[in-house]
Amino acid sequence: ECAASSGRHHGRSVLLVDRRCNIKFYSDSSRSFSRVFDVEGLEEGRSFLECVSDSRASLFEAGFDQALLGESLSREQAIDVPGGSEHWYSVHYDPVYSGSGEVSGVCLAVQDITSRKRQERFTVAMNNAFQFSSSAIVFSILRES
Repeated sequence: ECAASSGRHHGRSVLLVDRRCNIKFYSDSSRSFSRVFDVEGLEEGRSFLECVSDSRASLFEAGFDQALLGESLSREQAIDVPGGSEHWYSVHYDPVYSGSGEVSGVCLAVQDITSRKRQERFTVAMNNAFQFSSSAIVFSILRES
């Protein structure tokens, strides 16, 4: 089941496309993801890949292809946004099945995870600082012995 069809997209940008990548549904929040990923002109019936800039199309094509084979794909990727800042996104591609069990399309869900990635970096930096200071203390104790 696609999150788009159940209305459970909780802050995610959700897009539903058929086997030819024609847009069947997109959530209101897809407009914010559209700006970041250089996507213009989202409208039902239009090919999603026609809406994506050439520089970003390859980010999506492999995920769509894998989902059309019946496999889900999730990845996290950094995107440089206007103004020079880096933002992180979690991108999920899930196959959508018809009533007969065939893959009829792809559900694409994108969520901004920049805050989480910044917290992870901070945690790693604090861990490294703690390990460095712990090592310095041990070295100092050993030197005094």
